[in-house]
Amino acid sequence: MALLLAPYNDAMRLGMGFNSFTQQLCVNDVVRLAGGKQETATDKSLRPQYQLGLMTAPDGSNVDISQNVTWTAKFVDKMSEVTNSLNVSGSLQVKLETGGAGVDVSASFLDGKKFKESDINYFIQVRVTNQHLTAPDLTDFAPIPNVPFSEFNRVYGDSFISGFIEGGEFNALISIKLNDSSQATRIRGDLAGSMGLDGIQVSAKASLDKEDVSSNIDGETTISVSWKGGGDIKDATVTDWTLDTLKHVAIEFPEHVMACPMRTYAILTKYTSLKNYENAGVYSSALLDAYMDYKVMWRDIQQVAWEVEKGQCTLTAKEVPPKLAELKAQAKEYYDKQMSEYQQKQQALQAALATSDPATDPNVTQPVPQQTPATVVPAQQALHDAPMPPNNLVPYDGDQFGLDQARRDCRFEMIKIVKEVDTVAVDPRVACDPSRTWQYLSPVVFRMLLPFEIRPVGARAFSIHHLASGLSLTTGNTVANGVDFTFGAFPTFFAFQDMKNGAAMIHIAETPEYTMAVWGVSMDNGGVVRGWSGPAKGENSQWYIKDFADHNI
Repeated sequence: MALLLAPYNDAMRLGMGFNSFTQQLCVNDVVRLAGGKQETATDKSLRPQYQLGLMTAPDGSNVDISQNVTWTAKFVDKMSEVTNSLNVSGSLQVKLETGGAGVDVSASFLDGKKFKESDINYFIQVRVTNQHLTAPDLTDFAPIPNVPFSEFNRVYGDSFISGFIEGGEFNALISIKLNDSSQATRIRGDLAGSMGLDGIQVSAKASLDKEDVSSNIDGETTISVSWKGGGDIKDATVTDWTLDTLKHVAIEFPEHVMACPMRTYAILTKYTSLKNYENAGVYSSALLDAYMDYKVMWRDIQQVAWEVEKGQCTLTAKEVPPKLAELKAQAKEYYDKQMSEYQQKQQALQAALATSDPATDPNVTQPVPQQTPATVVPAQQALHDAPMPPNNLVPYDGDQFGLDQARRDCRFEMIKIVKEVDTVAVDPRVACDPSRTWQYLSPVVFRMLLPFEIRPVGARAFSIHHLASGLSLTTGNTVANGVDFTFGAFPTFFAFQDMKNGAAMIHIAETPEYTMAVWGVSMDNGGVVRGWSGPAKGENSQWYIKDFADHNI
């Protein structure tokens, strides 16, 4: 059975309660050493559990050291794939994105914006385990007096810290945003062949004489790196993070950890074997992915609002999808049901408080009237917040007012997701409640309501080929407020904006502020076609797209 782990931080101590869903620390010394003496555990209680192995020291000699090295190199499409590899809860990452985590976690080096914008994300991890340090005598649960059972998860969490893993961990994320998305398949192949760590032995050396893959990448490459253990893992020859130096450092990382290990993970033990916490972990990953989708849409709405204000694009309200009315009815029905249940619980709570008030009991002698203190509601009787209303599920107007409403609603859906994280943290059973729907609107449905299209470059864009030469239209030299078009083997992708009445505006898909326009029209020599980035987008940037056989003007 796989160990339940959480990223280590210096505030952790043996016997401390822990919430494995939010990965938040709880009370100290909730589990103590056996024997009935209420003795708290210290590092002296730890016992190493490992198997000896051989490692090669820098001087070439063999060293008896208990190292277990795991290499991972893979393409990732969702941020939750990275956080899962880091053993970081999706709910904690949501808190980190909102600035509410309160702690530094191992996934803090990730840039969510870069991740979502990139065409390729490649994750490298080297995990080195020197030994497991556990406290087998940590068995006696020491509850705090007068804590009600309803507050168990909030006070104690669902597990406790029973040991630590000592070693090191190296993580790197390579994010590539290509100028030409059609090259993504080739770059992925080159990257996998160059950076793949499959079959690498611990004693292997980096092959720096191979062709540098980064020189073949036409685009922006971002390398994010973090590590624990190993001390100074970069030698004097590594002055900057590149694809070659990254692989070089990753290969030698285990030997650095051999000389300078540190605690990387806390080992967690469940108070019980409840399966609903496993479901909560899966749910937290889904919440993280939905939150990141909304975060990207919120930024896109901001960008489109700026472009509309500058006259660089226009908006068109979406048509109402046939299923939208059915979804709207389901959302309203669920909200009305939740609100009714909430009001009933609120009334029952108020009635219970009224009957327990000495002022309403005729058998109790009433004291001299004084200032009435605020009513204290017992924790086990306190209500959760009222249900949050659903989205109206009506396509937004195609103007700045519609964009402003979409921006507010997008932020509102993000708040709902954060609130859902808090709710599951209090009661993990809601993660496997089949009737718990409509807590937030699916990002896929919300995207259908926006008065503009969010589309990736490539699959939904078009390239323009010249039949006689077989070459493609592509960008060349940059000029004032524009860019030249030329022909080449690698196409530039274009997106077509419907201007109604059969006209279209042709944008460079990667940089939509550039539209296809005509320069220096002459009856004798024709004109020059360029990409125009100036503020005016009039008839000179509009075209008729007609069938190849239709020569009528």
